[in-house]
Amino acid sequence: MELAHQTRSRVYSVGFLIAMSAAINHIALNAFLLMSYCAEVGCFQENCQSTMPNQCLPPRSSTYIPFTDSFGMHFRYYLAVTNSICVQAILESLLFHSAVLSLLQHSQTHFLKYPLMLLFDLILVVTGALEICTALVLNVPPTDLLHQELGKYLPSTWVFLLVPIYISALWGKPGVSSKWLAVLASLDVSGILLGYKLSLWTDHWTWQLQEWCGFVLHAMLIMAMGKALPRTFMVAFKCERCCISARFFSFET
Repeated sequence: MELAHQTRSRVYSVGFLIAMSAAINHIALNAFLLMSYCAEVGCFQENCQSTMPNQCLPPRSSTYIPFTDSFGMHFRYYLAVTNSICVQAILESLLFHSAVLSLLQHSQTHFLKYPLMLLFDLILVVTGALEICTALVLNVPPTDLLHQELGKYLPSTWVFLLVPIYISALWGKPGVSSKWLAVLASLDVSGILLGYKLSLWTDHWTWQLQEWCGFVLHAMLIMAMGKALPRTFMVAFKCERCCISARFFSFET
């Protein structure tokens, strides 16, 4: 007797997925990278300095560099690089694209919605490329200067381009949380101010502390981008045999 073919489908809020990505793939991952690095290498040891080898607090880029041939070093490297490419550069970009596309498709007043969508997608591609390059180009000689330059451009594209366009797409749309929209704008301004402060000096271990605060701020920014979305924006994952497909849609309440 031939067994009936079964199809499973689950529906999730796009905003919920974006917020969960911020919590898991940014906050939790960065906490793991820092704590496991400090447990293996050591942080805030006696007479520590801002630079290696006896560094008080490492920058994030040092936590996944395989300085030695240990399992922990290689595991952090592959985990961080895989997350940067598959989740932060690809998956999150698809979620942001679907969110802005749904917002502009249901807009009757936004006369620049098609150019805005094209510009937003272009910035997503640039941001994703910078994310991948920053992860693959390690912060060690001879590529350390290139990594640091990429590390400057990546947050700049977020706070000056991607988030402002995202806010303009959210502005005045039904179902958008005005509270989270205000939080998102405040976090974007805070990111600009923190980035400016980080650009002024790098000769003390508190610079690395502020850099880690910047990564936490980035995660909170992504979480606010998800929480500000209307709850009617959904994505359906359809599992059929070994294939998984996704379909984005929205419905009116």
